[in-house]
Formats: sequence, C-alpha cells, structure tokens
Amino acid sequence: TFLAALRVALHLWKMFDVAAEYRWLNVDLANNMEHGALAELAINVGRYARIGAGYNFTSFQDDLFDPLSKNRHGFFVRLTGMY
Repeated sequence: TFLAALRVALHLWKMFDVAAEYRWLNVDLANNMEHGALAELAINVGRYARIGAGYNFTSFQDDLFDPLSKNRHGFFVRLTGMY
C-alpha cells in the first residue's frame, strides 16, 4: 500500500491560511489505484494552534487501516497543533 499527498499552503493574512492537496492511494494486493483533491481554509487561533475546515473531493479514506469504501468525500474539520 502506498499513500502520497502533495500539499500547497498559502498564508493569506495574519490569521488565515488556504491549502490545496492532491492524494494518490495505490493498493497492490487489490490492484486498486485512487486519487483526488481536497481544499481547506484555516484560521490561526493562537500562536500554536490552527483550526481548518474544507471539502474532500477524493473517494477514499486517508486512513490506511480503514477498509476501502467509495463514500469518503465530504466536509471535514481539522485542528492542527504547531511547535
């Protein structure tokens, strides 16, 4: 199993970040390859934390231990800690 993600993030203003990501998932045993994009807008809520929301356009889960299913697209919320 191989999962790769290419992420581009831009710091727009003092508080806001925008990001786009493209993901590839290849499972050799299942002879399955999936790919897709996601977009995210994040707000810095302090010096060491950021909360973001976005939409996942991919049809697979990025959790490699989750069984492959086709209904993983949709909105998401992400909390990121920084040091």
